[in-house]
Amino acid sequence: MKIKVEKKLLNGEVVRTEELFLTIPKAISDELNWEDGTLVEWEVAGFMENDKEARIVLKNIDDKILGDDASNLKHFADDFHEGKLV
Repeated sequence: MKIKVEKKLLNGEVVRTEELFLTIPKAISDELNWEDGTLVEWEVAGFMENDKEARIVLKNIDDKILGDDASNLKHFADDFHEGKLV
């Protein structure tokens, strides 16, 4: 597992993105069948008894729920990663 943090300048303000990289079995990835750019919601579902680990739920958010906002968010994310927002 790895965390990557990026900071870029956007309209005079520093914009920070954090990415969590993790490895899952290919069978799970195939079952989810999420496309690149799929918007997911992060939810802390609870903590383990040792209080050192958290249960996390990632939920696929249907673009129809967000309407045009989903499309705008995807374009923003693409531009950010391509360095177009400097």
